[in-house]
Amino acid sequence: MNRIVVLVLLLLIIGGGIFVAYFEGVGRKSDKLTEADKAPQEKDDFALPIQPDEPIRLPPDLAAQVNDSTSLDRSGVEEEPYRDLMSKVLNRESRFLREVLGYREADHDTLVQEPGKHRGETFFVRGEMVSFNEFMLVRPIGDYNRIHFGVVKDNQNNLFWFETLSFDEENILKVGQIIVAEGVFFKNYKYIRTATAKRTLKDLPEQQDNIPFLICKSVRRSYRISEVTTLDKKLIRSARWKALPDQEKLETRPLYHLLGYIKNLPKDKVSKDITTYDDMAGRLLVDTKLDKYRGEWVEFWGKLCPIYKHVDDENPAGIQHHYRAYVSCSDRTFVAVFLTEKPKGFEPFKDIVKVRGIFFKPWVYESDRPDGQPVRVPLVVAKSLVKLKFESSVWTIISMVLMGLLLVAILGMVLVIYRERRQIKQHHEDFLQRRRERRMKEIAEGAGGDR
Repeated sequence: MNRIVVLVLLLLIIGGGIFVAYFEGVGRKSDKLTEADKAPQEKDDFALPIQPDEPIRLPPDLAAQVNDSTSLDRSGVEEEPYRDLMSKVLNRESRFLREVLGYREADHDTLVQEPGKHRGETFFVRGEMVSFNEFMLVRPIGDYNRIHFGVVKDNQNNLFWFETLSFDEENILKVGQIIVAEGVFFKNYKYIRTATAKRTLKDLPEQQDNIPFLICKSVRRSYRISEVTTLDKKLIRSARWKALPDQEKLETRPLYHLLGYIKNLPKDKVSKDITTYDDMAGRLLVDTKLDKYRGEWVEFWGKLCPIYKHVDDENPAGIQHHYRAYVSCSDRTFVAVFLTEKPKGFEPFKDIVKVRGIFFKPWVYESDRPDGQPVRVPLVVAKSLVKLKFESSVWTIISMVLMGLLLVAILGMVLVIYRERRQIKQHHEDFLQRRRERRMKEIAEGAGGDR
């Protein structure tokens, strides 16, 4: 019996060692990872499929009316072809124009040389707005009775004329601003200023030859595109720490400054002196006056959750798209990671990844949580992800050795118990045999006395 007690104590000691080793090593890497709140849905990923639609073309009879050699002052703009194109642009969805037809950067010389070939095709022009004005339509187009028009000068100092019905009254364009005009090509003309012309621009020369004319879906402010090679931590920290009224909005200049910097940074230039803790992700959400992690390199790991491609609007770094990955960390913090490179070969909800990037700010977005509360997560910008393949560590080896010892101890205990049971059974059988022999002897002696 004493041997059984000793074996039980041994099993308890070995089992306790395995428990400690597991939670110090393997358990810390996998057991605490849980699927966090649902990531925000990216509009372009979840939008309904675009319905088929016809390209923007002028009917042959209207196209024949367009004269690319006349000046604006003498002929004005051919009204019926102009109204037809403007109506078609107005009635097309912005997403159809952007994703199906696609905007190409307008080439001035190509449009001037072959206007008929490119009439109705979609283009964009980015540059400085030279002049801007508006006039009232005699015949409204749809619900619009006012045209906004102007001239934009691209980086090669070529001039493009734009006209649009849709205009943001709260975001008034000004001469000298960098703008983007997106629309369809209509015609070319010579601009000659006269007192009676409706489309008169005071900041344009009295005569200007060969101005390509775009009928635009939208005209908006943009930025001078510049390559980011140096990190401006002051600009990064200018982004407000607290959530904005529009919770999913992120300040454009500091965010794209950071995206541009990470995109242009060679992989061998990534900082080697990186701050990391077991609870690094949770530390990034702490609202302190020091705010010491913003604009600094950080490192953490966790389970990879959804990945989305995000198409970017016009921005000062010229970023066309980036990828948004969501990582559930070991301290149960959910982190949004904006990536400048496409993450290839990863399996969401399966892979464990390491993130090495620069912390931007906390980000608040709406989620599908039952309580209806928004989700607040750290936002980190990184170049790419690293898939972790855990190798046998010291703790893993110790766990395996202890598991082997536990198995041996269990087998030993089973053998001891089996042997003890056999001995008890044999002792019981010997006792019964001796008792039977004694009784037989007593019976035999009693029978002999009777005779």
